[in-house]
Amino acid sequence: MGGNQSALPPRPPGFEYICVAIREPDKVRVILGTDHEVVIIRRAIQELYPTDIARETLKFNGAHQFNMLGSPFYTSDSSVAVRTRRMMERILYRLKENGWQLQLSMDLTQTKDLSSLMFKKVPATQVSLEPFLVVGLSSTDSLMVLNAPETLHQVFKDAVTNLWPSGIQKWSYKDEVLLIKLTGNPWCAEGAQAVHSRAMLQRIITDLFHRNWRLYGNANLKSTANTLFFQHDLNMTSGMSLTGLPLQDDFTLSLNGNDVVRLINAPQSLNSVVQDTLQRSWHRGIQQVSRYAGSVQFKLKGNPWWAEGHETVEARFLILKLLESLQSYGWSAVASLDTSRKVTDKSSFIFRRSQPRQAPFFCVSLNGTTKLRLINAPEDVIKV
Repeated sequence: MGGNQSALPPRPPGFEYICVAIREPDKVRVILGTDHEVVIIRRAIQELYPTDIARETLKFNGAHQFNMLGSPFYTSDSSVAVRTRRMMERILYRLKENGWQLQLSMDLTQTKDLSSLMFKKVPATQVSLEPFLVVGLSSTDSLMVLNAPETLHQVFKDAVTNLWPSGIQKWSYKDEVLLIKLTGNPWCAEGAQAVHSRAMLQRIITDLFHRNWRLYGNANLKSTANTLFFQHDLNMTSGMSLTGLPLQDDFTLSLNGNDVVRLINAPQSLNSVVQDTLQRSWHRGIQQVSRYAGSVQFKLKGNPWWAEGHETVEARFLILKLLESLQSYGWSAVASLDTSRKVTDKSSFIFRRSQPRQAPFFCVSLNGTTKLRLINAPEDVIKV
């Protein structure tokens, strides 16, 4: 196997980032890694499925590529989906164990790449012996939960029962895989169900956090809906967050259709904060404010989430200003999730209580096939 040959250069001094790219239907790439990181990932894959690697090759400027057997990132077979999620959990866990902290997951291309996961080298800390808990948005109607202690099953049952009006079609637990098939299509929902599906996921994330399971990261392992990974956090104390603030419920800000912003389960005091920010920062203004399926809905003028030309910049600037405003009132985004397989639905942001802070945000935006844009970036960042 090509991966057994020491061919990757040593990492330059002070260079602290690597990327793991998931590419359909069968490829995992390690970018900017050394042989050490390649060995970690190879062993993580082989730990559960020693025969899954078909071959290893070197690609493009020293990137190391694993070609997997079958099509793990392009499959409708639920047993393969379980294997794929277990494999990704091991990769994340073993990298974390070796001091590689996941920073963010991004979609960088519109072709075969699903997720590019960026890791930063951090001082080694104790990692819980518990494997990461995995929650996959499966097909259009199911939750696939791996590595969840049975004591947590009630969290999922309560969230679905209380917040998904159509209820549960089938509940099964076999070979440590909890599969919850919902009635209806929450991951391809229309109308009010789009609100209910996001409220249900937010409730799961919040209740797991209150039980010391923190959302570690998310990635697309197939199509456009996320798989979520939760870490058992040894440093949290009962009733308190890592910031020392009392635990409170999270809330969701979702972007829907071409022109809609929704606040789901947000404190009432934030309605006016968001409305004022939208009015100030979106050049076309607000068309209508209404209550919708328990959420507060802001319908904007124009089509910010389906924009062209200069409005693509204006739309991203608007998101920056929403992040700034909410952080100044003590709410920070802890995740950006893709929860819908509909092309017209965009990200949902999960916000959690934090220390109020006045700080500007900037955006690095990838546009078209060749453009890199910096939006609201200071001059020193532009020079970098």
